[in-house]
Amino acid sequence: MRHNLFKKKIQGFTLVELVMVIVILGICVVSLSLLFSQVMKTYAQPEVMQVATALAGQEMERVTALRYSDIVNESSTAFTGNFSNYTYAVTVSAVPVALATDPGMTDYKQVEVTVSNSIIGSVTLKTVVTNN
Repeated sequence: MRHNLFKKKIQGFTLVELVMVIVILGICVVSLSLLFSQVMKTYAQPEVMQVATALAGQEMERVTALRYSDIVNESSTAFTGNFSNYTYAVTVSAVPVALATDPGMTDYKQVEVTVSNSIIGSVTLKTVVTNN
């Protein structure tokens, strides 16, 4: 009787079955990681938008506090410290004729501050400054 117990065939998984399980698990892990990253991006968007808007306001205050002659275009620059993943640019242009009361429009500048981030794109604030 003892001899018959050892003759019992032990069944296991074949190599093909193991490979199929690994492939299926791999597909599941990739799908879940993509879903998780999308959920995290959606969760972070409002906070990133709020920070970008606050940074744009801060830069607008800095620019409008300058002397009129010092308000010029500034190329895209990264913030420092905790906000290094945000960039800002300042664009100075002529004021649209409908807004200006000066025929030559030499006493007005339209200032745009744009803050960008890879999650939300960009936030732009506009104002008009005068030399008076």
